[in-house]
Amino acid sequence: MNKNLVVVIPIYKEFENLSDNEKRSMAQCFDILNKRTIVFVCSNSLDTKEYQAFAQSSQIKISVMRFKNAYFAEISGYNKLMLDQLFYQAFKEFKFMFVYQLDAWVFRDELDYWIGKGYDFIGAPLFENFASNINFKFIQGLNGGLSLRSIPSSIKILKKVKQTRNRYNFFKIFAKEGDDHLAKELMKLSFLKKGYIREERWLFSILNNTLPNEDYVWSRMFSSTFSSFRVCPSNEALEFSFEYHPSYLYKINSCKLPMGAHAWEKYEPEFWSRFI
Repeated sequence: MNKNLVVVIPIYKEFENLSDNEKRSMAQCFDILNKRTIVFVCSNSLDTKEYQAFAQSSQIKISVMRFKNAYFAEISGYNKLMLDQLFYQAFKEFKFMFVYQLDAWVFRDELDYWIGKGYDFIGAPLFENFASNINFKFIQGLNGGLSLRSIPSSIKILKKVKQTRNRYNFFKIFAKEGDDHLAKELMKLSFLKKGYIREERWLFSILNNTLPNEDYVWSRMFSSTFSSFRVCPSNEALEFSFEYHPSYLYKINSCKLPMGAHAWEKYEPEFWSRFI
């Protein structure tokens, strides 16, 4: 078994409730990534027999990693799972994780090439106002539905977040009666001036656990706050995956397809119908 990379497919519902395109997406993953280790990630209660039979029909043997049901009940639960150190610890025997949601599509296996880039997180570029049809300006941040993540770096950052929260809570107690302003000033003195933290902008949202979707947390908030976490620049990540504005990305990528795509049914399906 190659310990360099694991392909993780999150599944949420009974196999019989999958759409035809979700089944096509899974079959495409098996076809293109058949030499990789592939793992289904799901709730403790989900019956995966039909999923595994579907994989076996493609001569793919897949193991199952289970977590609490609450992580798969709604989007907020999934976001918590993807920001939980225990999730990445469950795959610590591997160096990288390729997250493949069933609204994704992979055209080619170039994962070794992207691993060689040395980034800790790679996904499709995001834009200002996200799906706006009039704004094509990249923002810092990448999509996580089809993403490559460094497992050791993810564990390291989540440990750092926990340590920093503990320090912040200690300062709140030390500052008497939970004086949040004083606690924040002590945090700045303790971390910012020592270079432990890159910048303050997202720090207290992270410490107070007031967080948006997990991919935005990883690719924008964590990367801006902690200097050790490296995220692929958007103008390079477009060769890895498209999500929003695929026809525009295709054009600026010299009319070449990326390695994969996310949400291809949702954003410009007429564009994707030429290739999928």
